[in-house]
Order: sequence, then C-alpha cells, then structure tokens
Amino acid sequence: MGHLTGWIAGGVVLLVLGAATVARFQLLPMGPAKSTAVVEERKMVVRFVLALPLQAGQRSAGPVYIAEVRGDNELNLGFEVGGTVERIGPSSDRPWELGATVRKGTELGQLKSDEFVTRIEAANARVKLARVTHERFKNLVKTEAIPQQKLDQAAAELKTSEAELSAAETALNHTVLHAPEDGTVLDRMVSASELVAPGRTVLRFSNLRRMTIEVGVPDTMIGQVKVGQHLPVVLSALPGRTLTGHVSQVPVAGEAGSRLFRVKIKVPNPDGLIKSGMTASVSFAHPDRVPPDTVWVPMAALSASPAANGTDPLAVFVIDTAGKAHKRIVQTDEIAGNLIMVTKGLKAGDKVVVTGVGTLYEGAAVDARPAQEAF
Repeated sequence: MGHLTGWIAGGVVLLVLGAATVARFQLLPMGPAKSTAVVEERKMVVRFVLALPLQAGQRSAGPVYIAEVRGDNELNLGFEVGGTVERIGPSSDRPWELGATVRKGTELGQLKSDEFVTRIEAANARVKLARVTHERFKNLVKTEAIPQQKLDQAAAELKTSEAELSAAETALNHTVLHAPEDGTVLDRMVSASELVAPGRTVLRFSNLRRMTIEVGVPDTMIGQVKVGQHLPVVLSALPGRTLTGHVSQVPVAGEAGSRLFRVKIKVPNPDGLIKSGMTASVSFAHPDRVPPDTVWVPMAALSASPAANGTDPLAVFVIDTAGKAHKRIVQTDEIAGNLIMVTKGLKAGDKVVVTGVGTLYEGAAVDARPAQEAF
C-alpha cells in the first residue's frame, strides 16, 4: 500500500511539472517576431546622361571629323640673306614674345649691317672706277687710239659693277625683316647674335583674325562638300560654343595612298580666342533629312528589345521623375565616335541610362546618378 501511495505521489509531481513545462513553452514565442514595418524595395544604382540636342554645341548632324586649327595663311618668315642676328624683337634686348600682335610693315628683326655696308662701299668704288674707265675709252675710240673691242669690254665691266652695287644695296635692305600683314608671332626660332643662313625660318607668323581648318574627307563624303558651304565647328578648348566655318577649297584629287581629300575651312576669329594648334571637330550636316528634335546619346545606352514579330528594335531606358526606369523604342541614324543620333523616341533633356542597362526592366526603381564622364 505504501508503494502504491509513493507511485501516485510521484505521478502527481510529474503531472504538475509537465503542466508547468507546457505552460512555460506556451508563453515563449514559437518563431521570430513578425515586423509591422513595410519593407522598402531595393533600388538598383544606375548612371545616366541627358539626351543632347542636335545643335547643343557638342555635335551636329552628319559624320564628325577631327582636324587641327591653323592661322590663316600661316607663314615661316626668314631673312633673304645670311648674317648675324642683331635684333629679333621690338629692340635688341627684347625678343618677341609668343602671341605678340603686330601691324603690317612692322620691323620684326634685323641682321648686323656692317658687312653689308662694306660690300656696298666696295661695289660703289668699283662702279666709279668702271665709269671713269668707260668714259676714257669712249674718247680714245673716237681718236682710234684703242679698238672698239676695248670700249665694249669697259662697258661690260661697268654694267657688271653696277649690278653688283645694286645687289649689295638690295642685300642691305633684306637685312630687315618686316611683317607682311597684320598678324601674330606664333613662334621664335633664333636669338640675337645667332648666325643664320639665307631663308632659314626665324619666326612663325600668321593672321589669326581668321583661322584655317584642313580636314581629310573620304571619297564617300567629298561629293556632298561644296565651296561656300557653311559647317558647324566645335573646338575642344571652347566647350559649349559652336562656330560657323565656310568651305574655301575642295580639292579635285585625293591624297596618294589614301582616299582622303584635304578640304580647307575658314573660321572667323575676331576676338582671338582660337589659337593655332587647337583641335576642332567638323560636322558635315544634312539638315534637310534630319528631324529637328533629333538628339545624341552614347552608344552604351542602347539595348535590343526583341519583338513578337521577330525583329530586334533598339531601345533605351529613361528615368522618370519618380525614379522609375522605362523602356523606350528608338530609331537611330548616324554614328559619330561613341555617340549615335536618335531621330525618334527621345527628346532633349531625357535622362538616359548608360551604366546598368543590362539589369533593368520596365518600371524598375533605380538610384539614378549622373554619369561620371560627360559626352
């Protein structure tokens, strides 16, 4: 009986402990607590650029060619005679600074004249002697004291000595170098006291009021270029500005070994901002066939958009004001460098995705940031 009482007591204890344990587990959470906060949609980081208007100063319709700008009628100036440089500037102790502007006729440099003056004095003395001899022989021929041959010889010697005197005087005049027109000193190659040979370039000089761009145009394009045609010109050193040049010369033959035709284009430079050696982009436009709302976008913005009819039209992703990406089917035209002309589907100022295009889908929420490199 005692054993039975013990078993019953033990069972009661176990039941009590079990009930307590069950109650304890019922009070504990069965899993992680559910948050009542709304989970924010994760945004993809993309880079964008603004679709560039056709005439925004960066590019223009048609193929773009790169060329170097030179001053109009750029000249290499040198003395016509050899000698020692006495002055190559406004004064003997002040040489020309690059970029100095001068008027037509300004003395640009001078050679030491001592040697040339000595030549003139010697030639003048020979002329005087030849004249005296010639006059004396004329009188002697009259009296038949000497033959006519002697007089002819004296006349030839007089003529030779006079030519030598004229050449010496001309050489002295050539010791001074003058500006052939209003212009700018582009470079100075010599210094005072330096010995120079005849014709050696001592200064590079040009009239920078008008600039010349010489650009190689392929044979596939040359037929569309005409003398007098106006073209948009963009200088890398003057961003945001579009200049207007006009074609001054179209060659009738291409360069040997290539199919390029060297077209010359003149660009006005009244304020002097254009410098010789700058790089220019020249576009041969086709305004008659390009819609006025055409824009430029980088090639990286394009992606294929398979259609149900089996075609793969090109598309871009545009970011709206709410930060959502939307696909736009576009029509394209010419390619210029890393840019492509979009004639339909975009407007100037649209935010076009250029980095992260491959991960986008219609309506995707994005963290849109400007592209690090402008185009």
